Parts: sequence; structure tokens; C-alpha cells
Amino acid sequence: TQVFITLSQRDARYNPIPDRFNGSKPFQKPATKKQDLDHYNVAIGFVVVRKSKLESLKEGSQLRKNEIELMSRPFRKQRDATISQPKVLDPAGGDLIVIA
Repeated sequence: TQVFITLSQRDARYNPIPDRFNGSKPFQKPATKKQDLDHYNVAIGFVVVRKSKLESLKEGSQLRKNEIELMSRPFRKQRDATISQPKVLDPAGGDLIVIA
């Protein structure tokens, strides 16, 4: 099975004003500095693991790198995390779980 995954968070420039209609300029003025434009408070990313691996973990323990089937780049404070190249996951290995 080929997998493409994209995880996004709301555009940092989006700042809706209450009681305004949808076409009424909900975006802030463009930032003058790139760092202001790319400012996100929450780091995002994801991992894909087999359900059987999660079930075998003791409570409070962490996943090891060899137990992870697929991982986005390290969790970062950015707008999106994606796997741009197709990744083939073998469905015969059991159910897969996406942790975001």
C-alpha cells in the first residue's frame, strides 16, 4: 500500500475578526520578516507504527526507532509536515496507527 501523509495547522496569518462575513479580509497584513510569517506556537509531526508494537509497550515507555514504520521530519514549529515521496507499507504486517 502506498502512503502519502500531510499534516497541517492553520495559517499563522489567518486572524478572523468576529462577526465579519467570510469575504472580509480575514488575513493579517503580510509580515515584513520571514520569522514573523513562520511563527507557530505548536510543533507538529507524525509517526506511523504497527498496532501490535503499541500494544506490546509498557505504559510510559517510548517507541524505539526500529519500531517506527514511517516518520515525518522532526517535530518543528511549522505550518505543515508531510511525506512527499511515496512510502510503501506492507499491509500483511498488521494494522497501522498514525500518531500526530
